[in-house]
Amino acid sequence: MKFNAIIVLIYGLMVLLGGLVGYLLADSLPSLIMGSICGAFLFASGIGLYRTSILAFFTALTVSGLLTLFFTFRYFQTYKMVPSGMMAAFSIIVFLLLLSTKGQRSTRI
Repeated sequence: MKFNAIIVLIYGLMVLLGGLVGYLLADSLPSLIMGSICGAFLFASGIGLYRTSILAFFTALTVSGLLTLFFTFRYFQTYKMVPSGMMAAFSIIVFLLLLSTKGQRSTRI
């Protein structure tokens, strides 16, 4: 579970920084807002996963699943590998990693 916590923490920082970069390069305020919100949820979930919280597990699974859907849809709209294709790939990897370890989590809330 500690491995998952580290992966989710890194992924949360990537999402947060991606939102900031989207704002700075494309002047996209929605990118900054959603990157900050999703990144904060993922970062908090990473800390919770480190403490083996089931709520953190489901939060990370939900946010990574939603980001997978969003970035995959965006990729098929634009066919641009950066940023949508890359973020879709990272989101799918994190989502599948969390999904594959669902039976190994603790029952602590």
